[in-house]
Amino acid sequence: MQALARAWQAGDVVPAVAVAALPLAAALLATSAAGQTADTVAEPLPAPSPTAQLDAAQLDAARQVYRQALEEPDRVRRIRLFAEAEQRLRPLAAARHDAPELLADWGNAALGAGDAGRAVLGWRRALAAQPNHERAARNLAWLRERAPSWLPRPTAAGALDSLLAWRNQLSAPQWHWAAAVAFALATLLLTPWSPQRVRPLRRLALVPIAGCAIALGAATLGGAGASAAVVLADNATLRSADSHGAPPTLAQPLPAAAEVVVLERRDAWLRIALADGTRGWLPANAVALVYPEAAAGG
Repeated sequence: MQALARAWQAGDVVPAVAVAALPLAAALLATSAAGQTADTVAEPLPAPSPTAQLDAAQLDAARQVYRQALEEPDRVRRIRLFAEAEQRLRPLAAARHDAPELLADWGNAALGAGDAGRAVLGWRRALAAQPNHERAARNLAWLRERAPSWLPRPTAAGALDSLLAWRNQLSAPQWHWAAAVAFALATLLLTPWSPQRVRPLRRLALVPIAGCAIALGAATLGGAGASAAVVLADNATLRSADSHGAPPTLAQPLPAAAEVVVLERRDAWLRIALADGTRGWLPANAVALVYPEAAAGG
């Protein structure tokens, strides 16, 4: 430490910055490596193949079935038509996460078929593609109001989806590297190059310091290691451990359409958190990510 202080006072900034940055860089790299092994999220959907791209004829056929369902007076047949429309729209929606109208249509068809989980998933993905999508936001708010009163749930879909989409642009290791770069820049700006330039440079250092804090926060929240998700299976029991024999965390099972955040994957189980911070484990096949590309980001 004395050698570091003497180098700092003498203006020998290169050794000083190198010595100062080594502990943080080592810590960031260690955290990055740990995040890659311990907090990898399940892949909810396979990557679409070139042949799975949006097909206009298939889309027209699916929407024609949807219109037939809207006009069908018989309730049983109407539900069957909505289910057929949902099944036709599902692969198209899986191939195009950048098509909010298509995703909203898929959500509406799922709701008509009685599949609340895929309805919320479709609307959440539509809002991820376009955070101000009015139809998806309105339908999502309507369904949230009808959720059980005990179920914690988000209240602002558009803002939440916009924030998570921004955070998921980088994986957790990439956020750690961004934090390291911001820290090194702040260290350079805080170095006393000359008495006349110390104060202005220290003011400028606030920018990379804030960037470092934001990057570390994004990495801590998970980057690609923690992602918004929707429960698809009805009556899914949230358990205290990754085992079917573990005691339930909640007295009631989670209904389909419950909105959660995935924190960790362990074999065929996902550790999730509800909006109020309640945590537990669910089978991986009971959950789908809002941002499927986040699974490959780490």
